[in-house]
Amino acid sequence: MMEGFEVTGEKERDLISLDSLSRGEMSEIVDRAGEHRRAAPSRAPGSALSGLVGQLFLEPSTRTRVSFFSAARRLSLDVVDIDRANSSFTKGESLIDGARTLVAQGIAVLVLRQREEGMTARVSAAVDVPVINAGEGRSSHPTQGLLDLMTLLDEWGDLTGKRIGIVGDIVHSRVARSDIAAFTAFGAEMVLIGPENLLPSQQEFPGVSLVGGFDEVLPTLDAVVMLRVQHERLGDGECPDLDEYVAAYRLDSKRLKAAGTDLLVLHPGPMNRGIEITDEVADGEHSRVLAQVANGVHLRMAILERALTEPA
Repeated sequence: MMEGFEVTGEKERDLISLDSLSRGEMSEIVDRAGEHRRAAPSRAPGSALSGLVGQLFLEPSTRTRVSFFSAARRLSLDVVDIDRANSSFTKGESLIDGARTLVAQGIAVLVLRQREEGMTARVSAAVDVPVINAGEGRSSHPTQGLLDLMTLLDEWGDLTGKRIGIVGDIVHSRVARSDIAAFTAFGAEMVLIGPENLLPSQQEFPGVSLVGGFDEVLPTLDAVVMLRVQHERLGDGECPDLDEYVAAYRLDSKRLKAAGTDLLVLHPGPMNRGIEITDEVADGEHSRVLAQVANGVHLRMAILERALTEPA
């Protein structure tokens, strides 16, 4: 733990957790993302930003990293993009020192992915530029939560009364935690589905249903978010038997037929095809996986704008 930096809450233009955003603020971000989508591929509507975006990804990423980069370029912003393998972090540099170095070199906003829970807030307290959480450990992934919200609002306009399931390795999932925060803020009922050792505690989510059986609840759902098993976060003896997991929790064409005809299928990626989801589902008419990916660019444009726009 780094000492000397008091964590006093998010700075006004940070995005570290969805807990700091009201429903109205989430709506404003999603609405602005929609404006960017309608204007694509032209330059961002009404945007005259300047500044250097620093991307610091200390865990692997494809969708989030590339979409932030694409979002910045669509906003005519320059980007410094750094990962662990090709930086001084391999020589023992601390995350605080690395972040402060980037700020001293002129970045105007820091996009950060790292695995230590609580560290993003400590980095924010140590630097005087906005910090955007691009995924922290298993605790939060706010921009993914917002783009998933955007994807469902595109379909329904409102989540009130909708029943949404999240299936798989939820206990290790930062996406699940941010999706729950976003979806419940808009009135959805959440059901968490998976083997007992991959479900969080009821104490963590007191207003959410925890269910062990997928088949019994699937016909009641309006949408389902499929998650991969995060082997990289599992300890010895925690990994489920693969055949048993597939039999109980994989979304395939047989299960899809038992679901409602209007079921929407989301997946934050990366997908482990054949394990939690099959090709015909991932690529079928119920899937909104590529819509999520496309929305990620526009949503992150709105987030970068928010970070780089001085309050009125």
